[in-house]
Amino acid sequence: MIERPFVISISANAGGGKTTITRELCNQLNNAKALYFDNYEYVKQPENICEWIENGSDPSEWDLSLLVGEIKNIIKSENVDFIILDYPFGRQNYPVKDFIDMTVFIETPLDISLARRIIRDYKESTVDAIMSDLSFYLTRSRRCFVEHNENMKLSDLIVDGSLSVDKIANIIMNNIKQKCSFA
Repeated sequence: MIERPFVISISANAGGGKTTITRELCNQLNNAKALYFDNYEYVKQPENICEWIENGSDPSEWDLSLLVGEIKNIIKSENVDFIILDYPFGRQNYPVKDFIDMTVFIETPLDISLARRIIRDYKESTVDAIMSDLSFYLTRSRRCFVEHNENMKLSDLIVDGSLSVDKIANIIMNNIKQKCSFA
């Protein structure tokens, strides 16, 4: 066991592969635990993500105390070597950044992300619901995804999200091994 777990943030746009790659890395790394951003209730968060991004992505509009508390609890009381965060912000100016040792951005082409979102989120939806989301994507949210992707280009590692899950995981694992002798 190491002194403090090595914390890896996996970021991507919606449908970009964060959750899939986080799960795969947990399977490949010995003694790893995953935390998923979407599994937490945030007391304070922006009402409209697009407006929030367009207005500069102010971190103070998020209360990430539950996630930070969970990370601290794992560091203090659990015997793990790695914490993998399925986390959209990378090392941007949020309290979580102080724990992150490595940031990975899965740069998935927006058409692939959009197709994955539709397949994932609209399995039992009407055509009208899908068309409404596509219209919103074209008029508003695509611009937010582009801006978010630009913000993430400061990550320690950028991986092509159009590659297979195995290839993406191998690239990330090779980078982890370079940074950690215990990986």
